[in-house]
Amino acid sequence: MLDACDSADSLAAGCSDVLGPSAAPRQNEVPLAGTALSEKAQKMLTEDEIAGQAFLFLIAGYETTTSTLSFATYLLATNPECQEKVLQEVDEFSAKHMIPDHQNVQELPYLDMVIAETLRMYPPAFRFTREAAKDCIVLGQHIPAGAVIETAVGHLHHDPEFWPEPEKFIPERFTEEAKKERHPFAYLPFGAGPRGCLGMKMGLLETKMTLLRILQKFQFKTCPDTEIPLQLKSKATLGPKNGVYIMLESR
Repeated sequence: MLDACDSADSLAAGCSDVLGPSAAPRQNEVPLAGTALSEKAQKMLTEDEIAGQAFLFLIAGYETTTSTLSFATYLLATNPECQEKVLQEVDEFSAKHMIPDHQNVQELPYLDMVIAETLRMYPPAFRFTREAAKDCIVLGQHIPAGAVIETAVGHLHHDPEFWPEPEKFIPERFTEEAKKERHPFAYLPFGAGPRGCLGMKMGLLETKMTLLRILQKFQFKTCPDTEIPLQLKSKATLGPKNGVYIMLESR
């Protein structure tokens, strides 16, 4: 989270930009034993900080997921042999489970591979930045403390050294055996390390649940308006430049 108000003094002064007066102790209210407010607990978020967090939630928690879903529908529509494998897995799952939940959707490994390969080909977070905490040398290159380093995830995910035929949609790149043989940092749709994406599991679950529910009743087909190859935009995130147009066909 962004830094909150630095001290309780700003609350006492009646800052107009703190989050709700209810968070401050009420007059004549006696704290329960052992619950005395520390200086840290009294800090509040300003309106600017709330707006900043809301913007971050929107970009990181909404747009990236919708872009991933759009890309996945496009790739399945244009790769019908892969879609058939997914549909078979979905039908087998539906025969065993009436309602999908966090636990039983782990029984959809091929759908996992489809989503992973979608994120390889079209990572919404196609680049991310880090600030060097201290001087260091990486591959002979000196990086001073404070330098901002940008990692080109999109380029990395299409490097033929790690991904043979990188422009082809091949979900089997993400079998357990294949993942063990690959460099662990060749695939970074959510970053890595202590600064990796906090919402990774939630985003993957949202994507998986949505695709599962749709594919239980429909399949994806190309149509005259389907753009092949797909044109991309790369601003805050990677997305389809002109949207994705496909046809839903009842099963």
